[in-house]
Amino acid sequence: MYFLFLDESGTPPKPNKATDKYLVIGGVIIPAGAWHSIAKEYKSIVAPARGEIKWKYFGTGNKENTISHLSRIEKDRLRMAIFNLLISRKAIKFICCVTSIEAAYRMPTIIN
Repeated sequence: MYFLFLDESGTPPKPNKATDKYLVIGGVIIPAGAWHSIAKEYKSIVAPARGEIKWKYFGTGNKENTISHLSRIEKDRLRMAIFNLLISRKAIKFICCVTSIEAAYRMPTIIN
């Protein structure tokens, strides 16, 4: 068995309301047998955060969020630690898909 975290970049727009051409979907796949040790290490890495971490929180000019109390250096260290955890295990796999929003809405399986 595997655990899959899948997320899209932003919110998919309504048909004919898209300002961007593409939507990106990315995922992280972790075998169940590796989950506990990875989760334990991840929890220790993100301990300075005050809740859920969204990648956009690492950018500049963000409003109050779960890592806004950290300095730029602390945010950079946190981001690198998460990245290093993900790439340090051969068991962790990644998937990514770049989708044309216009083409997706033309597909009969996409319900708008």
